[in-house]
Amino acid sequence: MKINSLKAVIGAALVAGVALSGSAENKLVVNGADGSKKEHGLADISKIKFAGDSMVVTTSAGEAAYQLSSIAKLTFDLVTTADAEIQASLNDVNVTVAGGVLTVTSTDNAPVDMRVYNIQGVAVATVKGEGSALVDLNSLAKGVYIVKANNKTIKITR
Repeated sequence: MKINSLKAVIGAALVAGVALSGSAENKLVVNGADGSKKEHGLADISKIKFAGDSMVVTTSAGEAAYQLSSIAKLTFDLVTTADAEIQASLNDVNVTVAGGVLTVTSTDNAPVDMRVYNIQGVAVATVKGEGSALVDLNSLAKGVYIVKANNKTIKITR
């Protein structure tokens, strides 16, 4: 059962096709049941494979094997900053932050429904647009925000 959950988490993250530029912090974090923590830069990962009761992460530096029973948690750390210029492609929407202004553009000029949430889950901005929508993040307090656009989600730090 655990292998199916891990495959689903990794598959969902990889299918989303997140391609961020402007952030050196994008990584897969493997937390062990013993308290250990191993990080793999997403740009370095070429393959994640499940074989029997193990997960093998292939990177430019080699392979790292993990017993599934020893993995407590897998996370994808995709923190970006709203101060730098970033770009993300999430299948049917493109996200750009430049000068503190967040812009979401639909790849097929479809309507865009964007919501920005603070870390407490409170919506701090809601914008709808035809083909694109934008929010000026400069007026928001510094912190972590979750951006949901057309059912795609990204985490940013202001």
